[in-house]
Amino acid sequence: MLPRVWDKPVGDIALTNCSTYREIAIEACEISRDLLDAGRRPKDNGGWVLSYDPERRSFKSACIAIVFAGVWFEAAAHLAFVERHGPAGAKEFDHLTYEDKLKSLGCSDSALIEQARRIRQARKELVHEKAYLDYGQLRPAQGEAENAHQFLLALSDERGRLILANPTDHSPNGGSST
Repeated sequence: MLPRVWDKPVGDIALTNCSTYREIAIEACEISRDLLDAGRRPKDNGGWVLSYDPERRSFKSACIAIVFAGVWFEAAAHLAFVERHGPAGAKEFDHLTYEDKLKSLGCSDSALIEQARRIRQARKELVHEKAYLDYGQLRPAQGEAENAHQFLLALSDERGRLILANPTDHSPNGGSST
């Protein structure tokens, strides 16, 4: 499948896989959720018993969802920045955290910024696993995948474009561009 073309291309044309990255993340989260639900049985006295999955399919799908939510966000945020500001400053922008990228693009929604922080941390821990470090918390991948799923739905349209309600214009360092 060829990358889709955005409505407002950068330069002559902008080819992007943003919609594909979004679809991969959403489908993987849905698969993870379905597998987890299929292996859940109610206990007689309340609560749940989870069936053992030796192939860890739900976990694997959750990992894919988290990683591709990050891939989507990086690509979509970069395109949104370049569309608004041109290519100058894009390298600086690319080195910002997810939270700072949202702020730089005009997002002030603290819930979205917190979701971005969680995705960034979960993705970093998955992609750069340091088994000997103790992060002080246990974060089930399926829960982090649900966070990533909600983040994607809140910030993207069906074509994979980043959407922000009433964005204001900010420079890559988080300050006003004026």
